[in-house]
Formats: sequence, C-alpha cells, structure tokens
Amino acid sequence: SLLARASIAAARRLGEPRLVAGSPKRFAQGIGAVLSLAALIAAYGLEATGPARVIAAAIAAAALLEASFGFCVGCRIFGWLMRAGLVPARVCLDCADIARRSTLRA
Repeated sequence: SLLARASIAAARRLGEPRLVAGSPKRFAQGIGAVLSLAALIAAYGLEATGPARVIAAAIAAAALLEASFGFCVGCRIFGWLMRAGLVPARVCLDCADIARRSTLRA
C-alpha cells in the first residue's frame, strides 16, 4: 500500500535499523492485542469505561516508550519470563545466538 511504502521510506531516513529477535516482539504484540480486547470488553461489554481508559492508557504508554526510547515493555517481560524458566530457551534461539538473525527485509 502507499501508506506502507511511505512509512518504510520514512523509517529508512531515521538511520540504521536495530535488529531484534522476533519472539519477544511477537509476545509484546500478543500482550497489546489481549489488552486491547480487554479494554474493548470492559468498555462495551461491561460498560466499565474507567478500567477501559486505564488499560488504553497503559497501551499508549507502552507504545510511547517503544516509539520514543526503543524500550519494549513486552520484550522486557519476555526476558523476565525466560530468566524465571517460564519460557524455555528453545523458544527464542535468536535471542541466544545473534548470528542466527536474518537481515532486515523491507
């Protein structure tokens, strides 16, 4: 799409990309999806707009941290879960061996 091409072109002008492993990012995206669904259910299913706004604010704060500082809250949680042994190391082979990472594709 035109919007996708424009965003890729803009991102390329920001500098060299920082490659990260996919598993923590997918985990973070999953957290975002679950929280978005929870906010939707709270707002429309339970008519609890207060909790829905708090959840939406948490999502916005996490997105702001990622966009502004490159700090991924979901990735950090993923790392904690790996260190605690709740996520097996085999799930994230890219995390353990940087040589396994593929090149960035546009």
